Amino acid sequence: MAYRFTARPTTPGAYRLAPTVLSRLVALGDIRLGVGRGDGGIGTLVVAGGTSTDPGVENVEDGIAYMINDVPLAGTLELPSTANVAYGVWYGAGGAEFQGTYSAGTTIDSPASNETSSGVANGSDATADLIDALKLEHAVDVLVDGRVYGGVVPVGVEMPFVWIQRRGVQFVAAMGEVEDEPWKETFDVECVSENGLTVIEVSDAVRRSLNGLQGQVGEGVYSWISVSDAAETYVPRNTDAGENLFVSSLDVEVIRP
Repeated sequence: MAYRFTARPTTPGAYRLAPTVLSRLVALGDIRLGVGRGDGGIGTLVVAGGTSTDPGVENVEDGIAYMINDVPLAGTLELPSTANVAYGVWYGAGGAEFQGTYSAGTTIDSPASNETSSGVANGSDATADLIDALKLEHAVDVLVDGRVYGGVVPVGVEMPFVWIQRRGVQFVAAMGEVEDEPWKETFDVECVSENGLTVIEVSDAVRRSLNGLQGQVGEGVYSWISVSDAAETYVPRNTDAGENLFVSSLDVEVIRP
């Protein structure tokens, strides 16, 4: 059966409906707040979670469009580039979208000879460059939280962590003279954890972040960086990798131009 009714206003904005019709109208308490019923009544229902709170366009990244209570808006927040944010500082969405790369420059006196105190020729330190690359790689940092060490691991370090140690270096001789900067360097990389599954995750993340890198890495420029599994005969060299820990060992080779 279909029902028909006619609203006959006696004054502007007023409605007069038959009692039988009024009994069939949706109660204002069942209509969303602010929505008209059609007879002059306005809904009063407030639905939990049904009203959005605007974070403010100044708090939404520039150019990102969004809707608040059916009103189209666009963010105006401009984020700084990673080069202008302090090294190692995460920021952006969830505090984990971008990581700063800026570090204030320092000046040191050059050694009198072509050898530095660590025995590495003048130029970038490949160990430091690899550490920088891993710390800046979100997939690695989210697992180890910056715990990438070269040579010495802090006492009581939390798990998991990554340890890097140079194993060998090769110089190139040209016209009877040995170049000052190494041509090829090899490294032992150990991923250490108390959990067997975690150590595999860390190892895979390290491999993906380093293998095939070319060009600028940290402070150095490299022709190629390759990562492979350590030899089956490899024995972990990191003294902090105890018997109750899981270790995944990798072999890293870096080649300079």
